[in-house]
Amino acid sequence: YSLSSLGRWLAGGTRPVLVALGACPIPNAPRISRVLVETARATGQRLLVHSTTTRLETGLPSGGLCFDLREVTCLARLCRVSSAVVHCGSAHATACALRSGIPMLILDRALGSAFEGIAAFAAGVGPQPISLLRMTTNEVCRKLNDVLSSDMVARAQILQGRVDHEDGVEGAAAHFEDCMPRQNLLCDVGLLLDPPEARVARFTFSSLFGQELKVHSELLAIVRAPHLRGLTNIWERWRYSWAPRHAVKTWGLARVSGLLAGLAAGTLGCLTEIVALSTNAVLVPDRLAREHGILGAIVGLIVLPFVALRHLLRCGLILIDRCATGAYNAACELKYSPEDAHRAQCAYILDPWMSTRHLSRQTLVGVDAELNAFAHVTPDRARVLLDALDLAWNARRLFDTCASRGSQVHVVGEKQG
Repeated sequence: YSLSSLGRWLAGGTRPVLVALGACPIPNAPRISRVLVETARATGQRLLVHSTTTRLETGLPSGGLCFDLREVTCLARLCRVSSAVVHCGSAHATACALRSGIPMLILDRALGSAFEGIAAFAAGVGPQPISLLRMTTNEVCRKLNDVLSSDMVARAQILQGRVDHEDGVEGAAAHFEDCMPRQNLLCDVGLLLDPPEARVARFTFSSLFGQELKVHSELLAIVRAPHLRGLTNIWERWRYSWAPRHAVKTWGLARVSGLLAGLAAGTLGCLTEIVALSTNAVLVPDRLAREHGILGAIVGLIVLPFVALRHLLRCGLILIDRCATGAYNAACELKYSPEDAHRAQCAYILDPWMSTRHLSRQTLVGVDAELNAFAHVTPDRARVLLDALDLAWNARRLFDTCASRGSQVHVVGEKQG
């Protein structure tokens, strides 16, 4: 059971298969122990069973084919003395197996482990995952034979070489940047300057016709600056004084790509609104009562049905929008090439309430502190930005007129009317 006895056991035979369960809680531990012992006897393969939380008993019943390690130790070191790894899909165990160049078998017990198992199977370094709770001796024996095959071992060693030569942080950052909705993050006005300025949008300017522009904090500071009032009229100052925070849409970071995915996203959105409805049923009257006494409580009870109706309407709207968006994006994948389909797909179709800016509210102190950084903008700089703002409004009106109503996106190779 100790590290000292582990060294003697490792030296007494071939490289074992590491069963890295670690701190994973395992229900019905006696049955799992019996399956592992029967697997070791049937295959003649030695098993190094590492379990610290659920103490499996495999050493004595297997007659020395299994070794029970209960001490917390370095998993990477155990992988280097093993021929394969069986684990519950933890990212750490997966990384240790890949860095050691050995194949793996993943025992599926949760959504995360299922993902790791599918990824390992797709990479060719492991078979299809099996259920931890329903696994049998015959199934484990068959999977172990696949894991220890020469082809899978060779693929694991090839993948180890690729992992050793890649920069994981740089690759992850590049993938993250490639998938980000840049068109929803940058200031619309800064891109029209000469030369263009890529600046993060912080606020939203709206028109009477529902059109919106994403702008940087500097533009809002110019509109509100007392020493620049001569560059704007009263209507513009009043219109832009109510600029809310810009926020990425609720589903702007991930597009549903099918009807089933849209149905799942819509159902989750409906559940979110139902939870919000049950919360507001208590909070709205309570908040008004604390602020205005008994009169506020009465007003809160009167307003409550309208709040409930708003949430119910949003439930239906979210469900319809998600399903319609998923169907539209699936049709784009069938109609266009993979490169053009990504450009044609949309993040939403109906969007009167779908933004998350109500989750991104800032206090007045926070907004003022951000705008004070641009308190000394020169009049020349302000004129350039205001001219670019007028140009951006004209471009937005032209785009909304010409672009397709569904996605508001031009497809490469397609002429939109």
